[in-house]
Amino acid sequence: MNNNNGFTLVELLVMLVVLSILITITVPNIMGIVNENKENTLIDDAGKMLDSVKVKTAIDKELLPTSENNCSIIRLNFADKNDDINFGPHDGKYDRQNSFVVIKFIQQENGNYKYQYYARIVEVKDDDVYGIKIATAEDIESRKKTVLINEPSLNDINNIYNITTNDLKKLNIDCSHIIQDKRF
Repeated sequence: MNNNNGFTLVELLVMLVVLSILITITVPNIMGIVNENKENTLIDDAGKMLDSVKVKTAIDKELLPTSENNCSIIRLNFADKNDDINFGPHDGKYDRQNSFVVIKFIQQENGNYKYQYYARIVEVKDDDVYGIKIATAEDIESRKKTVLINEPSLNDINNIYNITTNDLKKLNIDCSHIIQDKRF
């Protein structure tokens, strides 16, 4: 009388092959979801910073530029006094001086004017840098992913602590004069 209560070697090998195929298919998908969530968090935090600046400028109009091609710079330190935007999705901290919003005054042909908002958010973890190099408010609100810094490296971002009009030109923002640089 044969009493086989276990699996044969062939059955075990087939099961291992099937499991290997399943793991090969699912792990990249899961990693893609995790990376997409991190990108979404960066965009969400840049949006929060923009919203905070818009609230502050609605309360204090002196923060806004008042003539053609003039810009105001509002840093994360000033925009987020409560430290609500502090830690990034890669387990690093946001660089509160190097993350900022630029507000540019634009005179329209009909005599009216508007403000163009740009945001930059920088997360630093060890020697790696993540974030949004620079993006318009419209790009951030539409959740455009092309604005993200794709390869973490300190060389991807210039540390801009004393922002000049030339620094803004490197970021494709043409300002003839910076009227404010709010840091604290």
